[in-house]
Amino acid sequence: MLKPLFRPPLVFLTSAVALTLLVLILLGTIVVVGSEESKKSAEATSTRLSTLEHSVSNLQKVLETAQTESSALKSQLEGNLLTLQDVYFESLKKNDGLSAVWGDPRPGRRAYLTFDDGPTENTALVLDALKAQKVKATFFVNGRPEWASLYQRISREGHRLGNHTYSHDYNLVYQSVDGFLKDIDKLDAFLAGLGLPPSRQYRFPGGAKNEIAARLGGPDLTGRISGALADRGYRFFEWNVAVGDGESKPDNLKYRSDEIRKAVLAQVKNKRIAVILLHDGPGHRNTALAVPSIIDGLKKMGFSFEALP
Repeated sequence: MLKPLFRPPLVFLTSAVALTLLVLILLGTIVVVGSEESKKSAEATSTRLSTLEHSVSNLQKVLETAQTESSALKSQLEGNLLTLQDVYFESLKKNDGLSAVWGDPRPGRRAYLTFDDGPTENTALVLDALKAQKVKATFFVNGRPEWASLYQRISREGHRLGNHTYSHDYNLVYQSVDGFLKDIDKLDAFLAGLGLPPSRQYRFPGGAKNEIAARLGGPDLTGRISGALADRGYRFFEWNVAVGDGESKPDNLKYRSDEIRKAVLAQVKNKRIAVILLHDGPGHRNTALAVPSIIDGLKKMGFSFEALP
């Protein structure tokens, strides 16, 4: 038998095994250390995320509190403005055209139907209903040249035209007394161009007391406007029956005709004089369709009808 040419010494083999074992141990240590480091890093990341989430949660609470306080402050501000308007409203009363209505000594129940924001195609429906029932009403109109014939029809059929400003733009008419007067004059000039006399009756867009007018022009703005117009022979007219047909319900749906009728009849139940605010502007077809049943219901309750004086 041939002997191997080279036989590694046992000591060498042992050293090689030991070295291999040492390498394996070192690698294992590195893996373990690496695993520990990864674990620590993951825990640190988790801690940072938790801290961040907590900070975001706190920030959301701060924002919610700020929004609540802002809303409360806004409500308080609007309330203060309207309270101031109440104070200044005392000076408005001498220019209130309805004072003659409230003080009318004639017996019996009277209803004054008033329609704001027209004319439109809905005005034609209202006029048809009024004609069929032989009832007179008052229309507080805006400037709508495309419906020129309806202004003339309103006048021709014995109804009263009132000035509701040409534009009905709150941001325009409630900046100043002068801005309001210019819009009133613009509508008067428009009516004159149609061969109609200017109206000495007017109604504030949104009413004599409204938050937008107070915020834009000051709480005494409508009082100053009414004074300036009174010097020119104008009187403003409010209402004591309003059913919200000029706005959408909270669910953003329009009021149905039967809802409008029921609301009007419910509000006039205990009134001898009813000045009823309705709308014949764009989007108010349901109001126009409710007019015949409103008139029927009022007649059954003993009301007679007139245009505003």
